Amino acid sequence: MADSKQTRSLFVVGDDAQSIYGFRGSKVEIILNFTREYPQAKEIILNQNYRSTQRILNLAEEILSHNQYQKKKQLFTENIEEIEIIHYQATSEKDEAEFIVKRLYELYVAPKTQSEESRQPTETLELELELEMNEFYNQPKEPPSSSHTSNPVSKMFDLYLEPNNLGAPSPLSQPVSWSNWTIPEYNWSNVEALNECVVLYRTHSQSRALEEVFMKYRLPYRLVGGIKFLERKEIKDLVAMLRWLQNRQDKLSLSRFLPLLIDGLGTKTLNKVLTFLEDSSFPLAPKLKQQLEDKLSTIDSVLVTSQSLVELIDKLVVVSGYRDYLQQEYGRTPELETRLENLKELASIAREIDQQQTGNMKTKLQAFLEQLALQSSQEETDEASNIPKITLMTLHQSKGLEFETVFLVGVEDNLLPHQNSLFNPEQFAEEVRLAYVGVTRAKKYLHLISCQSRVYFGEVRSNPVSRIFRPFLHKYCRLRRKFNQ
Repeated sequence: MADSKQTRSLFVVGDDAQSIYGFRGSKVEIILNFTREYPQAKEIILNQNYRSTQRILNLAEEILSHNQYQKKKQLFTENIEEIEIIHYQATSEKDEAEFIVKRLYELYVAPKTQSEESRQPTETLELELELEMNEFYNQPKEPPSSSHTSNPVSKMFDLYLEPNNLGAPSPLSQPVSWSNWTIPEYNWSNVEALNECVVLYRTHSQSRALEEVFMKYRLPYRLVGGIKFLERKEIKDLVAMLRWLQNRQDKLSLSRFLPLLIDGLGTKTLNKVLTFLEDSSFPLAPKLKQQLEDKLSTIDSVLVTSQSLVELIDKLVVVSGYRDYLQQEYGRTPELETRLENLKELASIAREIDQQQTGNMKTKLQAFLEQLALQSSQEETDEASNIPKITLMTLHQSKGLEFETVFLVGVEDNLLPHQNSLFNPEQFAEEVRLAYVGVTRAKKYLHLISCQSRVYFGEVRSNPVSRIFRPFLHKYCRLRRKFNQ
């Protein structure tokens, strides 16, 4: 018979601050209530961190203060480096991505005679604009009292209820442009440090703008846990429809999307359809013939009735029946939401062509497809090489990993925290833990980036700086507005 001491010999490890998979069924309450359910258990708090600087750990702890129910830990490290956390307020999602490229150049390429921490600005070379943190963030020097933050639900709205925030002037009401600070053409394949750099975001759809800018500057990147934007199934399906609209003889594109829109269209039947389209005298079942003509006519009409590429894409998803196909295939799941988000993000690329190109819809569509083909070709070239690459991944995928340099993008309400969590205290608490995980991936350099406005899902959105981070940015971050020439 087993010894009674042996039967109680159970060792459990957990970190409530990193419980981020509630949507997969994980329950943070298992950790929070463990000692209550097993009162004889001995609790050992491991609060020494061997990865990050103390400034990063301090910010991480402040972030967790949003959650009333947690295992409180006073994190510390013996790492004595004092490196500032940088908050960059971008003007757009492209500005957000270009900041990353320029910051990488500044950190790992540009020659330095002094360390970044000790470098002093000069009148001739320094283009960096330093603003007083308290003035910019309009925050009191002392943190809010504990009584003010006791209710986790009301605290979600602190950003909007604080008198200091109401009507606070934004320093970006007159955005400062540093677009004249350009990066020389550079061979990034020599920068081994890229393998120690990561860009973290809340949703995969945010990678699209990053990928586009990185390809522009020929900055090699790897996309973890996902498929590069233009290689995602739903993107290739919709692009196939657009290619067919541009060229009715494109049977390869037709063969890709038609079976998704007409039930029962298997390989043999598809071959008959393709033969019929080549030779109208070929016998085709009347019902199938009618379905085919109706479907192609419906898709064709979208090109005629649309006034812009954005409108064309939005209509095509619905009118063609492709949205119905996705709903049947994935049901009401996060997978469906992600795929629909990606399709909307494709409209964001199209919006730029609408603004740049004049002429009719056929001309704009041709320019759009040419741009996609060019980007796809460059993606294939970068993927095949073994050169150092910066990593792109979601916050969920970053758990357990560490990087010397971290760029956390989309530090905005409706992104982080996600818009679905804003009125659900449990989901909001998980978004806070997700932010904690993102911040603590950084060993040395941490950058928080938010946008004044961004084209998201084909629309221009202006989101406030994330309510998770905003109360603490003035205390731990340096506002970055311009670069050293």
